Amino acid sequence: MARRRLQKEFQPLGYAFIVDGKTEEWYIELMMTYHHLNFSKKIELHSSSIKEQFELIELYIEQGYKHIFWIIDFDDILKRNQESKKKNSVLQEFMQYYSRAKKLMNKLTVIVNNPCFEYWFYIHENPSTTKYFASYDELLPELRRFNVDANLFAHYSKNKKC
Repeated sequence: MARRRLQKEFQPLGYAFIVDGKTEEWYIELMMTYHHLNFSKKIELHSSSIKEQFELIELYIEQGYKHIFWIIDFDDILKRNQESKKKNSVLQEFMQYYSRAKKLMNKLTVIVNNPCFEYWFYIHENPSTTKYFASYDELLPELRRFNVDANLFAHYSKNKKC
């Protein structure tokens, strides 16, 4: 009996998702439901600095998660970079942490959305597109043109939970 309890205590944790928005959280939950996936997961909504996100990755690796997914919207990196007083500081910071992340690829998958996560929805409806959007604001009018999941984007806002 004690052996079983010990084995259970040392089983690795499930999967962790570090995301910067509610859309990503919603999409992960939707995909798990749609594909009938049932595994232990932690979705961490984290819109703070890249450094803090990476520290969280290292903590989750240390805690024994099977795998971690770091989902980043590149338009947010570029926006923070433009708003920064130091030229290219946020972009350089991201590249430094991305280089460090490459060494953890057996436990970490980095997904960089360009420009943003919502672009995936656009690709679902327009798979052969070559159109580039610099930001979410440019993409939103295009998303609203499609009747996706009972007009998901008719009243869609990144500020609301979908």
